[in-house]
Amino acid sequence: MIISPAGNLSAHIIFSAKSVYFKSVFPTNSITSMGEPLFSRRRILAEQNYPLHAGLFIATLVTTLWAGAFWTGHPVRLDSFPSFLDDLRYGLPYSFSLLLFLGTHEFGHFFAAFYHRMRATLPYFIPVPPLPFLLSLGTLGAVIRI
Repeated sequence: MIISPAGNLSAHIIFSAKSVYFKSVFPTNSITSMGEPLFSRRRILAEQNYPLHAGLFIATLVTTLWAGAFWTGHPVRLDSFPSFLDDLRYGLPYSFSLLLFLGTHEFGHFFAAFYHRMRATLPYFIPVPPLPFLLSLGTLGAVIRI
């Protein structure tokens, strides 16, 4: 409590010096060292475009399965849907390992930004269809926006 010069109690109450210091140094609308505001984690998750990220991941999954089947010597047939799926299974080890390390790397960036309450997007996986005149890897990688 604050005592006025007259000796009576003032109407101002200070809960603790520590909380007042904490509130003055770290206000609730904190600003990063770069001058950008910190965002709530709920807001960061609410701003994500989940259908776009899921669609890009599924497209990248199919193109990497296709590239993996190509690299193992099993060309993918397009004559029927069951034969197409059967041929894609040969690319499973390639696709799984490639998407695992790409996803782990990019989600590491996302979770670090999320922990520090910085706005960031989920990974954008970039599919590349198998083109005969290009080295068919199935993807150009993945990126996030921070």
